[in-house]
Amino acid sequence: MADDLVESFSGIRGIYGSGITEDLLKRYVFCYCELFKGKLKTVVVGGDTRPSTNALKKAAIAAFSACGVKKIIDLGSVPVQVCEYAVLKFKADGGIYITASHNEPEFNGWKILKSDGALIYASQSERLIEMVHKYAGDSGPAKKTSRTVSVIKKKNEAINYYVGYVLRRLGKKSVEEIGKARLRVLADPNGGSSADVLKKIFASLKVKATFVNDKPG
Repeated sequence: MADDLVESFSGIRGIYGSGITEDLLKRYVFCYCELFKGKLKTVVVGGDTRPSTNALKKAAIAAFSACGVKKIIDLGSVPVQVCEYAVLKFKADGGIYITASHNEPEFNGWKILKSDGALIYASQSERLIEMVHKYAGDSGPAKKTSRTVSVIKKKNEAINYYVGYVLRRLGKKSVEEIGKARLRVLADPNGGSSADVLKKIFASLKVKATFVNDKPG
């Protein structure tokens, strides 16, 4: 394993092309499917806007398919909170989110989710890392290509679910008061995945928002 690779309960991260590769991601997916053997029928896949995220996301989808997962919900680029909530709303059995969190653009990684949208338990994470290291010299656990795999893109639906959740948490009275306040804000998503979510939330709250750096990447 490369020196820049960090493997922990909070996720896997490292420099893309060094510690983080498509092969390592596939190995993690194979072991994830093995750890939850027979339970991952539907999974959610999403990620941030890093340059390497799309390639890693494609590798994850291919690996899930090879493991026999029947339904893969592709969210594209969305915030991690949207991905986690989507696991619940789409009644998925788990998922993976491609990101290196606060690290520099050359880094990437992933977070493994369980059926409630949260990270897998620490004990499960430890076992998963052990399994990945065990198969370090092999091609991974036995794999089978799913002939009936269905890959469905549901980015907009997932965002709408999450925006609805935020508005419900604010409450009807607060939403109305914010709308009456005629607020004006400047929003800078910094090229991240939150732009589409913020635009829908501000529109729902009748907040006049000016965006800068809202292009992905």
